[in-house]
Amino acid sequence: MSDQVEPVLVDLLKRNSTAGTDLRGGAFCAGFERSPDGEPWVQVKTGVLNIFYPSDEPPLDRLARAVSLPKDVVCPAWEPWKFATLEFPPLDAKAMAAFIEDLFVNFYDFPDDTAVSSEVFEM
Repeated sequence: MSDQVEPVLVDLLKRNSTAGTDLRGGAFCAGFERSPDGEPWVQVKTGVLNIFYPSDEPPLDRLARAVSLPKDVVCPAWEPWKFATLEFPPLDAKAMAAFIEDLFVNFYDFPDDTAVSSEVFEM
């Protein structure tokens, strides 16, 4: 899955590095979702991740048991069974792709060859 995700993230990070904006994480966002039905989904900006969050439990506790979280991660917003927003120092495309794969495989419990659709869009 990382091989599918990393080139999209390279594009995203390049766009965000050259686009002037006051938006947290940059002017562009990359979205990844499981192809058959759109869930789960992950939206990425530079240093910001918004994910489908299927639990009532506080996100950082639940996620830390399933995946390796980025250093200095915080969760400024979340709503049970809807979403969680994570913020952390920016990661390079390779590290972010590995984190996204970790989420799909170890948090959402899908095989590592799960097909995901992706797009980069302007906020």
